[in-house]
Amino acid sequence: MQFAEVDRHSLPKEAKRVGETEEEETSFHPNQESLANVIIQRIVQIIDGNQHSKYTLRPLIENASDRSKCYNRFEFVIYTAISNMLESQTAKRVADRQMEVFPRETYKKTKREIRKEAESKVKKYRPETISTHKKLMKRVEDPENERTLFLIVADEAHVAVTKTEDEKKGDGEKHTNERANDTLVNYWKDEEHPNVIVLQVRKYSCQICFWVE
Repeated sequence: MQFAEVDRHSLPKEAKRVGETEEEETSFHPNQESLANVIIQRIVQIIDGNQHSKYTLRPLIENASDRSKCYNRFEFVIYTAISNMLESQTAKRVADRQMEVFPRETYKKTKREIRKEAESKVKKYRPETISTHKKLMKRVEDPENERTLFLIVADEAHVAVTKTEDEKKGDGEKHTNERANDTLVNYWKDEEHPNVIVLQVRKYSCQICFWVE
């Protein structure tokens, strides 16, 4: 497992000013954009240092002409805590045109269509979400998608990723207590899924941790 940590104290000054009000009303603050750039650079470093990865992001970041070894597609999914409000808020932000989350052609659609697309990318931690996970597994493991980079954004601000455990019930038998967030986040293996990045968002502002599994 490869692990990287973004220490808030090492970030540029503009990335530390969390919560300040900007004169221009936007869906995100410049400090958030600065922090996102730092995370992107760390992801590039992780991919470049992964011996199992055939492709990189560096040619794209550096605007190089030769991109034969570069990932050419991008997919993502965001997992939130079991809260209708959090799921709805996140989908609303993803659908906002100012966020530029989707390819440009997506924003030619109606607002309703864009919102539906955003909702398909945001899921709560719950057993029913496992079906979404299985579809994602198939796309990741399809050889035709080896040049697609998949980003899994996992909410740890409201719930920690806990392990699936076997528990004894009243009948004396062991029953698997399957935790959706464990299955959704901890399934990915570095050597088998080099094109998957898991970004875990924690509740503490001092650091953001993420890794590839």
